[in-house]
Amino acid sequence: MGIPVKSDTEDLSAEAKWTRREINWLACVSLGFGALFSYPMLVNLRDVSVQYDWDFESELHWVAYYTVAHFHQFPIWNPYKCGGMGMLANPQSRFLTPFFLLHLLLGPSVGAHLEVILHLSICWAGCYVLARELGMRPVAAAVAGTAFSASSWFPLHIGEGHLVMLPFAYLPWFLVLMMLAVKTGKWTPSVVAGALFAITFGEGGVLIFIYASPLIALFAMYLCLELRSSRPMTFLAAAGIFGATLSAVKLLPSYELVVLHPRQPWGFAFSTWSNIAEILFSHDQARHAEGDRFFVEFGTYVSPTFWLLGIVGIVFFRKRIVPWVLAAGLMLWLVRGDNAVVPLWTYLKALPLYSMMRIPSRFFIVLAFCIALIAASGADEIQHRMRRRGQILVAVLLGIGALDSFVVGTPFLRHAFDRKGPDLPYSTAFRQFDDVYPLDMTLVARADMGFVSCYEYTRWITNVLGWNDPGYKGEQYMEGPGSARLLYWTPNVLRYEVETPAESIMKINQNYDAAWRLVRGRGRLFSDGGLLAVEVPPGRQAIELVCRGTAFVVGAFISLAALLVGVSICLAEWRGSRTSRGRT
Repeated sequence: MGIPVKSDTEDLSAEAKWTRREINWLACVSLGFGALFSYPMLVNLRDVSVQYDWDFESELHWVAYYTVAHFHQFPIWNPYKCGGMGMLANPQSRFLTPFFLLHLLLGPSVGAHLEVILHLSICWAGCYVLARELGMRPVAAAVAGTAFSASSWFPLHIGEGHLVMLPFAYLPWFLVLMMLAVKTGKWTPSVVAGALFAITFGEGGVLIFIYASPLIALFAMYLCLELRSSRPMTFLAAAGIFGATLSAVKLLPSYELVVLHPRQPWGFAFSTWSNIAEILFSHDQARHAEGDRFFVEFGTYVSPTFWLLGIVGIVFFRKRIVPWVLAAGLMLWLVRGDNAVVPLWTYLKALPLYSMMRIPSRFFIVLAFCIALIAASGADEIQHRMRRRGQILVAVLLGIGALDSFVVGTPFLRHAFDRKGPDLPYSTAFRQFDDVYPLDMTLVARADMGFVSCYEYTRWITNVLGWNDPGYKGEQYMEGPGSARLLYWTPNVLRYEVETPAESIMKINQNYDAAWRLVRGRGRLFSDGGLLAVEVPPGRQAIELVCRGTAFVVGAFISLAALLVGVSICLAEWRGSRTSRGRT
């Protein structure tokens, strides 16, 4: 059963009739859109981005790349940040994604910049496919893709370095899979949606589904009522279970880390109606963001041409826009924050996960998504009523809106390259470094040094000292009699030769974490003032420490099992479909 339901009064298909020509056209146009609307990434493809939060992301990219390419290890531990912390466990690390192959093949800078282009392409294509599955014509579907993907939220966040926002590109695809699950009654769409969930989390997008979940839930409820079926809720449950199990290899370590180092919420947060008008309609998005960096959290410009099409969509109301109108109203309610007459945002923060959210402004992104689909419905209505002339009119309005959005938002991406710090001398051996400026993490890590005074998702307290700090004793030293000599150093494996005439303690200038294990030598591994320490008996011996916590091992087993089950389900249904087609 398709959405919307066919009727005599609507010249709309219940579902898209895809042709090879349209699929090829979609691939070319979406890639072209991604390249054009993120052209600063292409122009500066090989540059190392270290401006603002790009430094945060680039450091994580480089460490994951270097751990795999140089040490041939899975990135479990990050010794280059905060005195040592979980790499896999970091909720905002981004290497558990197919796009990490680009980093490995082309380097982390080129890989990250290509990721931006490809995610924007995926976003445009997803909105297009969703609109087509909702029964809209191709030009109207292009309106949906352009209105959302060209909105200023993307260049403002990405120009600032919020690459964890890239998985918003998967939101329309998740909704498409929900519709496909309802239409076919198969489990494969739930498996694929679960995989998208896992990729989203693997790309550091833990916030994405938190902010998008009200829309997803509302759309599922709409489908349940419209089709009088429980399949949408079954889809959500199955996708959630499969996504959680497939991402368990990261989910379990991340849960441990966040419990020990919770994200600190902020205080009162709200948007006034005048602020909302400026956020959605102001043509000076870049100027606002350059004058106040915090504006990147709010700016969501939608071109007036798309607003005009949206008004048409509401005036000539169709049932298919019900979930988007309701969701848009809900998003406006939420972005009002703690200052609303009934502060829904305040109540939402009392729920698990939402308690870690700091500001409601990212609901503006979901609002732009809803506006794009309402505008697409208006564009489709014009074509329906005016036929050929309507198609030309919509195409003209689409071009104007695309150009307007390009001029307003896209140039802000160049700010990702405003700061290009000098390369530091490469350290002959790994050692910790301290600096009062927390946004040099990438440059320090590329010099093979750890950055102590780091910038992270929460305040990170450490007793690790940099080699340039008073009282620095080395990267390993004895607290008592004896000597310790480094034999082998990698992010996940540390090996030392220890010699002591009496019982003593070897201390390592990295943060203690329960994921570390003593796998060779006699002694007891423990935390000494927050540092890795090994209590050793008298004598001479080799000590080896390995980072491979229980959460990682258990999570890897669960993820592997989920992958095997998911692939088996998809293969079984694919074979069943082939058999059915063969019989007919």
